[in-house]
Amino acid sequence: MDRLDEPLFTDEIYRRQFAKTGGTFIFGNGVDEDRASVASEWHATTNFTDVKFISIDAQGNESVLVTEVDAASAGLQLFLHDADDIVEYLQSLPGPITLDITALAHRTWAPLLRAAVIGEITISLIYLEPETYSSSRTISEDGIYDLSEKIGGIEPIPGFARLGPGSTDEILVPMIGFEGTRLNHILSRTETPPDRIVPIVGVPGFRPEYSFYAHSRNRSVIEANFVYRQVQFAKANCPFDAFLTLSEVHAWNPHEGIRVAPIGTKPHAVGAVLYAISRGNLVEIVYDHPVRSKRRSKGEARLCVYDITGFVNTSVFRFDDTNGLSGHEDS
Repeated sequence: MDRLDEPLFTDEIYRRQFAKTGGTFIFGNGVDEDRASVASEWHATTNFTDVKFISIDAQGNESVLVTEVDAASAGLQLFLHDADDIVEYLQSLPGPITLDITALAHRTWAPLLRAAVIGEITISLIYLEPETYSSSRTISEDGIYDLSEKIGGIEPIPGFARLGPGSTDEILVPMIGFEGTRLNHILSRTETPPDRIVPIVGVPGFRPEYSFYAHSRNRSVIEANFVYRQVQFAKANCPFDAFLTLSEVHAWNPHEGIRVAPIGTKPHAVGAVLYAISRGNLVEIVYDHPVRSKRRSKGEARLCVYDITGFVNTSVFRFDDTNGLSGHEDS
């Protein structure tokens, strides 16, 4: 498959360079990271003109509270499993929509992204890379950075429960990061044979050394039973490169299902979610819902802007609408 040129859909800038006129800006609130706080001073700059700001608060397992900033009206509770309700809400907002996923949990942004795609709502995502991550107090093979307090447990992301059982021959694609414990947890639950494990490493990483850290913290799995022979690569901050890598792996056995574990970078997780939306029941998202550590990152680096609507209108994404967009649960 020919690679799409990611600058066509990804723009790497700095936060001060981002500008928006009209439409809606949705962001997460209440996370204690420098990069995750959308400062009111930034909103008040001339970079934003006639923009409606929506804050997502109280991110729960089943619902979130969405509140219009500086409005007198009370917040609205959105149920994450109710795709129709989310589509209706997004359609009620002035477009185009920009969704800042930096401070949002996977179980929050993924249902919103899916609703925008199935509702044909013009949307882009933004993600602010950290300047650095907080170092772990106890450095081991499992982790050099203090990113998660604990693993919540493997269960479907809202809207992404597969309908029907999968095959025992399915490939498992873990999109790995710095936490080897998470990969070992998923492998222990899925009991995947080594010859069916195809890890994806973020290359290049947010920083040059990050790719080596990801490999070293998952070394026990990668080096066991020749799994290293199956390692694939995708740019760490590009969901579209991740999508294309998943497509290439899936092409090895296109009629079988594929399980994807997005336990690395958030942009890779976006690529995995887009692939699951596109391919429907051929894809299962395996996610462990970690509890984030407090102050897990410091500072901010590049702001990545992802043209989701531009990508989903390509033939690469819409290879089969009947199997793809209707292949997951709806409420």
